[in-house]
Amino acid sequence: MRISINPNKEIVERIDKLLNSNKEKYGKRYCPCSLIHDDRHVCPCAEFLESEEKGECHCGKYIKSEV
Repeated sequence: MRISINPNKEIVERIDKLLNSNKEKYGKRYCPCSLIHDDRHVCPCAEFLESEEKGECHCGKYIKSEV
């Protein structure tokens, strides 16, 4: 599988602002879609990285596709 950044720049910019806000508050770029702040939820989250399925991550910043 190939992971790429969403081509929709508006979505990516919005998510990046939320990730940067989480970094300021909590010290790491935790996924803005999660209330849990541990290493498995640092963007891109472990759930997305470990998944065998194609498609977007929860927040929409990353997309997993066939090579």
